[in-house]
Amino acid sequence: MSGRQERAILGAAAAVLATVSLAPARGVAVTQSWSATGVIRVDGESTLHKWSAKTSTFRARMAVQAQGARGPEALVRARAVTGMTVSVPVRTLSSGDRGLDGNMYQALEAKRHPSITFTMSSYELVPGRGTDFAVRAKGTLSIAGVTKPVTLTVRGTATKGGLHLTGSRRLVMTDFGIKPPTFFFGAMKVTPAVLVSFDLRVMRPSGASTER
Repeated sequence: MSGRQERAILGAAAAVLATVSLAPARGVAVTQSWSATGVIRVDGESTLHKWSAKTSTFRARMAVQAQGARGPEALVRARAVTGMTVSVPVRTLSSGDRGLDGNMYQALEAKRHPSITFTMSSYELVPGRGTDFAVRAKGTLSIAGVTKPVTLTVRGTATKGGLHLTGSRRLVMTDFGIKPPTFFFGAMKVTPAVLVSFDLRVMRPSGASTER
């Protein structure tokens, strides 16, 4: 074989390899970052009355290994959601009472730990009622600098281009080293247990498939 023939064969082989390496593989999963909007609410009680605080200001991201034209619900059922993080700036929580809010921020050590963060590590499908699906999500919750493992049930409904997720979890403030705030020189005391609930709309990135 002449040198010219060898160079021609090597050139053709290089062209084929380049074509294979540059062509996108069909059916390969691509990680997408889905954003969310909605409301996160905290409800509690005191020795005088019930109270609540809520926020619509938070950062939420769900990582999804999207493949083909699968819809949002199908991706959840296929366990294609690889992670989710929700971070709430403490000072965006508002009860409508400045005094209560100030004591709440102080109890949560907002200056040292400005955010409350939930990070999901895994989930499993569970029977759901009145919704398209339900999952039991495991992860960690960080409040006032203390991180604890938590498990919560999330109920979901498929929407056009996304998911509607709801759920709640009862927490005890003292488990996170938080001293329940008091008011009126101790006449009013907040009970340690609170109920945290969420109502989120998670949307697929624009330009991605929106089939159900």
